[in-house]
Amino acid sequence: MNEKDLIDTFRQTLDDHLIGALSQQGSWAEDTFVRYILCPRISYEMLVPYRGIFHNAFSADEAAAFRENPSTLARMLEQQYEYYEDLPNLKGKGNPIGTFSLMKGDSKSLDILFVAVCRSLGIPARLHPSAQKPQYLSDKGWEDAVFSLTSPQTQKSTSWGMLHLHRDIKVPQDTPEASYFENFSFALLEDGVYKTLIYPYGSTDVYSEPYEVEAGAYRLTTGIRMKDGTAKVRFVYFTVNAGDTTEVVLSYRETEVDIPVLGKLAPGSILTRLDGTEVELEELLGSEGAIAAWIEPEREPTKHLIRELCELAEPLDKLGIPIVLMIGDMEWNASFDPVGYPKLPVRTVFVQDSSYASLSGFISKPAAYEAGYPHLFVLDTLHQVRYSASGYKIGTGKEALQIAAAISQSSIGSE
Repeated sequence: MNEKDLIDTFRQTLDDHLIGALSQQGSWAEDTFVRYILCPRISYEMLVPYRGIFHNAFSADEAAAFRENPSTLARMLEQQYEYYEDLPNLKGKGNPIGTFSLMKGDSKSLDILFVAVCRSLGIPARLHPSAQKPQYLSDKGWEDAVFSLTSPQTQKSTSWGMLHLHRDIKVPQDTPEASYFENFSFALLEDGVYKTLIYPYGSTDVYSEPYEVEAGAYRLTTGIRMKDGTAKVRFVYFTVNAGDTTEVVLSYRETEVDIPVLGKLAPGSILTRLDGTEVELEELLGSEGAIAAWIEPEREPTKHLIRELCELAEPLDKLGIPIVLMIGDMEWNASFDPVGYPKLPVRTVFVQDSSYASLSGFISKPAAYEAGYPHLFVLDTLHQVRYSASGYKIGTGKEALQIAAAISQSSIGSE
């Protein structure tokens, strides 16, 4: 189950699925049983206690017939089902009990209902990880449950192949880690249109196991977002044949990072350490480049930046530059405790900046003040500002890391 499901699912629902599935344990391999029979989650529907209802909805002879040939279950459900597609914001959200009670809804709700009934009767079933088609497991492997009204042109099961991605051995140092939907995806050509395959957002384990995909023509898209909002994109076209494995290198375009000088730190700013002693900002920043940010720790924009820095702790630690986080005296209250951020990079320092006095030496344009906190800067070895970002902006942590790494590699600012 998803981590979120363990938080907001009622005990009645969990009991129904656990007790209702235990009789099938041992009939299949443990992994198959857990993932495709026991698991109550099918798509994005609300989890409900449906197993007891479906156990009692069919006679013993009907259940046996469905187990023998699950396609008969698909035909029976569709004969009783009324398609209703006028649900722009709710497609695919029907829970199995509601869909079964109404026998009306969109095609995705029917797919979810089919999988739920199968699992309730001890038939391993799923929505295919990428194509999202309803499938059941037979002696021949995974087979599509074909609903004629939604797939009139495909009255037989889809043919499948494998797509195996490989790392680019010539990858530049600043290339990001592969992350699905974040910086790469692949799409299948259907009726003249490329349709992107669905996999979990941010999935990074992309090289260890091949993807099971439909046979056909594909386009792999990779992209690196630049600071100015543009993206360096690459398309790779390939074909996956039924029963074969296609090998594709996941590569990105090289990026030339433009790092202009935006200003220079004004000397003399005095800050206060955790122990109450005073220190100059220049001393904290050192002579090796740094990341500096003025933050409001109780507000969501700052919390998001801190989460990004925590997620980037490993590459930032490898880079080895100080990260100075400055907090105004009004925000340094009893609810703030630096100890609550143990996953930040090891060279992170929290200091108090009275009324954010030193911030004026970094920004003077109204736009930055209007955007609000946090105000994030990357400085080179000469304490020149080479990057700045203000307000709630996703990805500033990665952008700052990219700039700082480029400065370190090229020794910009040291000449």
